[in-house]
Amino acid sequence: MRKSPCLSISYFVISFALVLESVAFGATAREGAFRLVDVWPRGKLRPAEVKLPLRVLARFSQEVVGRRDVGSSTPVAIVLEGSGAREGRWRDERTYELTLSEEESVPGREIRWSVPAGLRDAKGRSLTGERSFSFVLPSLDLLAVRQ
Repeated sequence: MRKSPCLSISYFVISFALVLESVAFGATAREGAFRLVDVWPRGKLRPAEVKLPLRVLARFSQEVVGRRDVGSSTPVAIVLEGSGAREGRWRDERTYELTLSEEESVPGREIRWSVPAGLRDAKGRSLTGERSFSFVLPSLDLLAVRQ
C-alpha cells in the first residue's frame, strides 16, 4: 500500500507550522519581561484550601536561580509584612516556596507578602509588574456549644 503524496505534504506542512508556532511562542516567553506569573495563595481562602503547614508559592516568568541552586534556601525572595525576610527554598529554577509557621497561620488573619524590588532573574533583568499580594485565612466557625 502506497502513501498518498498529498497526505505526506499535508503532514509536513502541519508539522512545520506547529514547529514555527512553538518556536515563536517559546522565544516570546524566554525574552519577555521578568515578572511574577503565578502566586498562591491569593484572596480569601476556603477551609478546604488550607493544608498545614501553609506554603506561599511564587512562580516567575524567567529562571532566577541555576539548577545547582534548586532546593537551596534564600531569605530574599519573599518578605512577609511584619516578619521581614524569611528563609524559603527554590522548588525549581522559577518557583520559590515559603512555609509559614503555625503561629503565622492564625484563622481569620490577613497575610500580606511581597517580592523585593531588587530581585533579578538569572540574566540580571529587574522584576517588573505586581510585587505585593495578600490572602486571608478562613475564620473558625462555631459548630456547637455544650453546657
